[in-house]
Amino acid sequence: MLIFVLTLSICYGVALFDRPKEQVDLQTAPKTDRKATSPKIDKLPTKGLVRYIGAPNSSFKARFGEPSQSFRSVENITWYQYQPDNDSLLLVGVNNYDDRICSLYQFGAFEQTAKLHVGMSMPQLLKLVALSTDFRLTLNEQPVQLSLTEADLVKRPLLAFKNGSYAICYFEAGKIKAIQYLDKNELLRSQTYKVRSKTPLPVRYSGMITWEDEQIALEQSTFELLSFERKQGIFIESEAAEQVATRVITTLSQAPKKYLSEKQAKRYQRLENERFADTKSLFLMPKEIAPKLLKDAGVDQNEYEIYLGMPVLDPAQLAVASTGKEHTFWQGIVTSKSEHLGLKYDHGLLVVVLEK
Repeated sequence: MLIFVLTLSICYGVALFDRPKEQVDLQTAPKTDRKATSPKIDKLPTKGLVRYIGAPNSSFKARFGEPSQSFRSVENITWYQYQPDNDSLLLVGVNNYDDRICSLYQFGAFEQTAKLHVGMSMPQLLKLVALSTDFRLTLNEQPVQLSLTEADLVKRPLLAFKNGSYAICYFEAGKIKAIQYLDKNELLRSQTYKVRSKTPLPVRYSGMITWEDEQIALEQSTFELLSFERKQGIFIESEAAEQVATRVITTLSQAPKKYLSEKQAKRYQRLENERFADTKSLFLMPKEIAPKLLKDAGVDQNEYEIYLGMPVLDPAQLAVASTGKEHTFWQGIVTSKSEHLGLKYDHGLLVVVLEK
């Protein structure tokens, strides 16, 4: 009996000290939450222009002075345009409700000393921050999921900052062409990326403006941004081309079904009724303009190139477009051999005329 008890004790001892290693690891490993979690997003330090997102408009003016011009959009935003030097241009969007900056476009070489700046290549950006395809935000205490496609990562990756702001980096020819800094609400309502949300997103088109008051300022802002983007020299304002643009808009408004397809005419009608929330975009290149429209407007198509686009609520939306008809529309104008340009803007419809 004594020998049996002794043998049994030895066997238990060997089993105790001979437990499989993986079992020991499982028992001694710290407890973790095994629920699915969103990938951790690298957040950049709040330095440079992103510091002004959420700040009062007065603080930006105190640093940069008065803008060269401003115009209101139907998105309840007033846009202020600055050109600190010949190589940079800024469009600062201020929320009309609280007079705070909600969006800021940077074009050109401004703040080249900042870690994130226009002109960076993708390899340089990847050294600065890891890119992500999924962002989890909260809206009205409810989760919202932003998803980026592979094309988004290449053309317009999204970055996050420690102050809760974001930046969209718009790439062209392998380098950052422009950067848009924006707050959470502006990011969600722009729907630049695929959004999954159980709660209604912020309304994008909700402001009423007097078009006549904003028309000239918006036309001038578009003209200056086109000139800034042009590599081979600025455009020259043409009174003759502007008159042509006016005649095209007037003629089109009188009988849109006569010059547009059925689908196009319905889009134009929604635009006229200021139904911007459900107006699909329409961008027509010179070869797509109905010859009858030009004839009735008294335009010689051998002398002018006509570009027609809608809805256009601010020129930056076209300047940063990297794909689609918006990109083709904007680049067609910027790279044109013509130096003389005129444009007309009315109720979200933009007509650009170039002298051949």
